[in-house]
Amino acid sequence: HAGRTAIIQRELDEKIDAVPIETRASAEPVGMKAISELTTDMKDVDIEGKVVSVYDVRTFDRDGKEGRVQNVVIADETGRIRVTFWNDDVDKIKDLKEEDILRIGHGYCKEGYQGGIEYQVGLKAEIEINPKKSKLKSLDISNLAEKPQRQYGRMMISDITDETEGQSVEVSGIVVKVPQISPVYLSCPNSNCMKKVQESDGKYLCPNCGEVKKPEPRMLYKVTLDDGSGTIRVTLFGNAGEKLLQMTAAEAQKMIERSGDLKAPFDENSDKMLGRYVVVNGRVTKYRDSLDISAAGLDFVDPEKEILRMKGQIEELTN
Repeated sequence: HAGRTAIIQRELDEKIDAVPIETRASAEPVGMKAISELTTDMKDVDIEGKVVSVYDVRTFDRDGKEGRVQNVVIADETGRIRVTFWNDDVDKIKDLKEEDILRIGHGYCKEGYQGGIEYQVGLKAEIEINPKKSKLKSLDISNLAEKPQRQYGRMMISDITDETEGQSVEVSGIVVKVPQISPVYLSCPNSNCMKKVQESDGKYLCPNCGEVKKPEPRMLYKVTLDDGSGTIRVTLFGNAGEKLLQMTAAEAQKMIERSGDLKAPFDENSDKMLGRYVVVNGRVTKYRDSLDISAAGLDFVDPEKEILRMKGQIEELTN
């Protein structure tokens, strides 16, 4: 940093012995990895998966130039992941469809917008569709289908009606009610299943996979949001539930086992949850006669920023 006391002189007739520049060696290729093995710090890594969902191409403006981005969800025997293609690479997958096999080399991983891991198809990436020798051709992804849906965007809770059932929405509000039951359930560890297991004679049984030696705790509970126009119940899964409860599913399960109280995690953290201003995005579902939101993501909201956002919307409507 050249501060106010700095003296800068140019074009001096002096010779300086410069230190040789050391070029940084590029990272060694990681090679092919299963989806469950991917981490956010992986560079130059290869993956292969069967296409679960193909999303529409979106455009954006960067420095006056139009850019394009497209997301695809793929799966292998160990899990699934969102893959992002940019600009010219979007053309390479223009004919891609569900059930196709996608093999990508030399991409990299990063943290996703809503947590988790995403795979980025970078400049060095190599893309192969339906390679001849793939072990994933027989992989069943029927229970992983994730169809692109119409996006309704930010809505007031009072505007959510039967017309929006099955569609994706975003709402913001205050958490006014938390449940008094266990926030976790024991599930099949198979990432392609994740069904709730039943305990019988000291054994855990999955309805799809049979006996499970070590079930995994997963987060699942409902809260009630109020945005001033109405209230709605929101079902929180996985990362979204862990974020609001401020503990992982494994931590919650240990607390329950240690205390013998199913609602111990809520007793511990309900004061940190109630009154929190959050924004939730997810799909509108109908349970009996009421509409709920099945959350895909949750974030905490800065009330001042939210007020400015709403003020901007009002100004757009009045102009």
